[in-house]
Amino acid sequence: MIILTDEQAENVMEFLFAAYPYVVEKTSGLTLNLYLAYIKTMPFEFGRAAVIKIIENSKYFPTIAEIKEAAQSFVQPKHEIPTAEMAWEEVRKKLDPYKAQIWSHPLVERTVKTIGARNLCHSTNPGVDMAHFMRIYDSYRKREIDAIQNESIIKITASIVKSLPISGDLIVS
Repeated sequence: MIILTDEQAENVMEFLFAAYPYVVEKTSGLTLNLYLAYIKTMPFEFGRAAVIKIIENSKYFPTIAEIKEAAQSFVQPKHEIPTAEMAWEEVRKKLDPYKAQIWSHPLVERTVKTIGARNLCHSTNPGVDMAHFMRIYDSYRKREIDAIQNESIIKITASIVKSLPISGDLIVS
């Protein structure tokens, strides 16, 4: 994981404050430090590009989640999980009762096994099968994405917490 220097993270925040000057006077030091801590966890070029994208498309100062989402839009995932529509299209084209298939992603295979390849092959109601497949697949996909995001969050949590000037006496209820 690439950690930005304080100067680089501040440079990214300066772009935001230049575009949303009304926010500068309303931003507490703790809020600024929290934004800086999160921005420091992304590559500089993605952080700056994300902020420029937000400036061009949003009337309002972004949340940390919006900055992160914009930055991730510039990154090509290593193992992109197909959408339910993509997965169903693959199943529809490849499904053959006489051949064992190699699926593009383990979640496609898992969903086919859950429903039953034979059931899908011999079905008389493909519309219902599609809806059933997509509902199950979306559930698996959401869990997989949550697991990936949770793993990422766990990795960056320690560095974010260390960079915040919060005393141990702060209790949030």
